Amino acid sequence: MKIHQLQQGEGRKLYLILNGWSAAPKLFEALPLPAGADVWVGYDYRSLAFPESLARFEELHLIAWSLGVWVATALWGSASPFTSTTAINGTPFPIHAEWGIPQAIFEGTLAHLDADGFRRFDRRMCGDRATLQRYQQLRPIPDADKAEELRALHQAIGTTEIDPQQATAFWKRAIISSADRIFPTANQQTYWTGKAEIHTIEASHLPFYQPELTASVWR
Repeated sequence: MKIHQLQQGEGRKLYLILNGWSAAPKLFEALPLPAGADVWVGYDYRSLAFPESLARFEELHLIAWSLGVWVATALWGSASPFTSTTAINGTPFPIHAEWGIPQAIFEGTLAHLDADGFRRFDRRMCGDRATLQRYQQLRPIPDADKAEELRALHQAIGTTEIDPQQATAFWKRAIISSADRIFPTANQQTYWTGKAEIHTIEASHLPFYQPELTASVWR
């Protein structure tokens, strides 16, 4: 994993954002950042090793998006250091017929890790032309790196056992987009119902340009 330090704060409170697959970490500059807090973005999961120490912070708040939800569960699900945990458009079981992305769809993405496949994925992720155009203004991650990352994640997901009870205890809040074409909205709702506080917003899989999300994400 790599860390992009989005904001340097007073060194007391950290918001750690775990990115989804393939998205540029500067995506989160679209959010109005909390005053006085450090804000880091974890991305590039070709290695899941976390490269920083969290020990110096008094408060740790985790916000994970998409496959970042699984990454966080795999790293810290058995012993959480976080004051709050928020999952956005993801679950701890990302390849799952009822709780995540159906296996055939995930493998279909794996089979088309080329420029055309990435364009199709970005269109589904963004949901509408305005969001896609804004997202495309960011400096993209190289295609070869994105392909390596998804292959590494697929292997790690397939070989890592997630304890369902620990996963339930770890996550406190879930934000679900109503028009998610990557992590099916219905599957997210099925998983999180009865397990976490649910907040539903009108957005696509990529919700970070929506005022409804930015008003609540740092809660």
